[in-house]
Amino acid sequence: IGIKLKRLRERKSIKSIELAERSGITAQTISRIEKGHTDVGFSTLRKLLACMGYSLKDLATEEFEMEIETESEKT
Repeated sequence: IGIKLKRLRERKSIKSIELAERSGITAQTISRIEKGHTDVGFSTLRKLLACMGYSLKDLATEEFEMEIETESEKT
């Protein structure tokens, strides 16, 4: 989930510090989530996505796109 969250953040050109300010979640915590060093709760995930203008559906779509990219790289 962290990698997908980071890709969505970067797609909107939002810096982690800016997301931290918007969400009230520390930049360090966001970094740890994006690197997969800590689990993210459902409510925190929804808050981060909402602060970037995304929904859980967008996160699922990002996962699907990453799977397609991975399959393309194998062939």
